[in-house]
Amino acid sequence: MAFLARVKRKLRSWLESDELTNRERNLLGRVEKLESRLKEARQQIHDIPKAVRHELRGDLQVLKRVNSEVRRLDRSRKINSTFALHIANAGSESRIGSELHRHELQIYSQNGEDGIFLHIFDKIGTTNRRFVEIGAGGLENNTNNLFFNYGWSGYWLDVDQDCMDRLASYVDRNFPSLRENYRIHVGRVTLENINELVGDYCEGEDPDLLTIDVDSYDGQLLRALSVVRPRVLGCEYNGALGLRNKLVPYRADFSRKDYERYYYGASLPALTKIAEAKGYSLIGCDSQGVNCFFVRDDCLGNAFPALPAEEAFVPNLRYTTKSDLDAQWALVKHFPFEEV
Repeated sequence: MAFLARVKRKLRSWLESDELTNRERNLLGRVEKLESRLKEARQQIHDIPKAVRHELRGDLQVLKRVNSEVRRLDRSRKINSTFALHIANAGSESRIGSELHRHELQIYSQNGEDGIFLHIFDKIGTTNRRFVEIGAGGLENNTNNLFFNYGWSGYWLDVDQDCMDRLASYVDRNFPSLRENYRIHVGRVTLENINELVGDYCEGEDPDLLTIDVDSYDGQLLRALSVVRPRVLGCEYNGALGLRNKLVPYRADFSRKDYERYYYGASLPALTKIAEAKGYSLIGCDSQGVNCFFVRDDCLGNAFPALPAEEAFVPNLRYTTKSDLDAQWALVKHFPFEEV
């Protein structure tokens, strides 16, 4: 396959120049493992049952996403110097290439969350391998990799009917054996229904993972959640708010389209305060400055150091390539905010 050959050439060229990171070495190993599986399958293609062919289609989808990850890594190399300047200008103590950044991997996720969650659970272990994703977003989300490739089960919630229909159709076509392993809810998750929706699915059992990404009142949802205590939390933060303790007031009908694009969600310090009050520690953010990650204190042990928001903070890469943090804040500071 042409794209697979390109992936291997690119990774091997980095290897020969001693520029391959541990994450990229793991990526190369995954490519070669999948290639071996496909070669074996081709030799017996006429004897393969229809159900197995569905599984192979799923592998092809993974390979395509691996190819996309390699291209993203290549782009990241070109912009790292620019990103470093923006972090310095923002006054952040964040380190490019921190532990979580080195383990980022993009299979179904947008910002390397696939690799980050695998790394977190590799270090703290799992219990029931169940997830809840609020703001799932369809075929590109934070938990598809765990579901399709690592045997997890879970609950996807999103307001977009089309996204959820595409996700369900993808499961039915390519992974029919997994139909009983997930639940979907289409509709807005609010402060009024979050505990009912999550509690009905979890039935008193804490899931290993819960993520929130609704582009609106994310911090308010995290604060309202009380029916379960997931072992790991992932939440989108608003990098445009910098290190201010700010979150958007709750409105059930909130839409980013009604405001300046930088007005949504909560800052990293605000989310950290909310999580700490629930017994969680911040362990870092992704390298794009989009998501932050928390581990429940009784699960943390020595797996990760607990970080203050000032050290973990990464400015939103996409935003800071266009304007600095002061300019971003100037566009939204006149809107209403709450503090934690």
